[in-house]
Amino acid sequence: MALAGAQSAVELAFGTAPEPVQTVAAEWLFDIGCAGLAGFTPSLSGLPEPCLIPAPRAFLTAQDRARLDGARAALDHVGVRRRLVVLGHERHKLRPETPYVLHALAEGRETTDFETNPGTVRVGMVGWRDLAAGYQQPEPDVAGAALTLLIEAATDSDAPGAVVGGWLAFTLLSLHPFIDGNGRTARLLYLLHTDGSSALGNALGVVEQISADRRGYVDALQAGQQPAGTYRPDRLDAGPFVRYMLEASVVASARTARRIEALVGADERLRALVSGIDGVHRTAALRVWVERVLAPEQLVTPVFEDADWYTRSEAKRPLEDLAEAGVVQRLALPASRRRPGWRGLGYRLAPAVLDALGEPLTVGAS
Repeated sequence: MALAGAQSAVELAFGTAPEPVQTVAAEWLFDIGCAGLAGFTPSLSGLPEPCLIPAPRAFLTAQDRARLDGARAALDHVGVRRRLVVLGHERHKLRPETPYVLHALAEGRETTDFETNPGTVRVGMVGWRDLAAGYQQPEPDVAGAALTLLIEAATDSDAPGAVVGGWLAFTLLSLHPFIDGNGRTARLLYLLHTDGSSALGNALGVVEQISADRRGYVDALQAGQQPAGTYRPDRLDAGPFVRYMLEASVVASARTARRIEALVGADERLRALVSGIDGVHRTAALRVWVERVLAPEQLVTPVFEDADWYTRSEAKRPLEDLAEAGVVQRLALPASRRRPGWRGLGYRLAPAVLDALGEPLTVGAS
């Protein structure tokens, strides 16, 4: 399968990369995946596809941050489910409650102005443009009962994981069991079945690819729904959607491998420029490179955000060391990048270092 080969290339690139590159890649690519899952269309910066080193999303509203927090929590749960299977604590990644848990995590914050009843099957019909879509959602009682059967069928299937994930996502979208957040839940179920074996979770890039190619995603979904008109399992055709998801995953995996290679190249140039720089400081400098402007709070694992000693001292120390060495420069954090609770200090690469590593937007551009 083409996807297996593409994922193997990611595994090889990640597994052979220096530790600072692995650390930055895992955190940074997870952030890109969160943004894609939250529905933030990547900036193409005039290019036909997402940049290898895209500009971070700026001017986030409170609802945007809530969507990102929900996406992060849901993706963390996907990682936990996969890890439990790897460790032998669970036989299957999927449990009867998994779609409800993923939906509740993704939707459990104030992501819209409306209450969406996280983790609860809808009790009425949801307004959408049936005529435009050419497909009518089923009644709530049908959706709830069919969702249970869907999970049982997926758990018993011996088809390749990506195929099962694609079929799960298509069928859940056709059931439309929740008021909102069905797309995010469907993509999370796909990721649950499709991620590679590394800590990187290398299928994450597919959600960014979907955001960049929304038209192709919707066309593939409707191609399988419109012949049925409504939820008729014998007439619904998951084939076009599954093929689209597999192809999008191949494209995304190839981009992920190139991103890791770009980080490796930047790390090599950094070591050539700054003699004797160690892994901790290389990690910090590379994170500044991909973020353009970095706040020290961005280097802190969320679970430690309330630990003032960790946030203010440990995370800031390597950045301050780099500033003293002339590798980065301190600046007031731009208004577009500030978050509640942050102190407003940021760091960017010094011009000479940026010249050596390369302008991120131009990396990999043909």
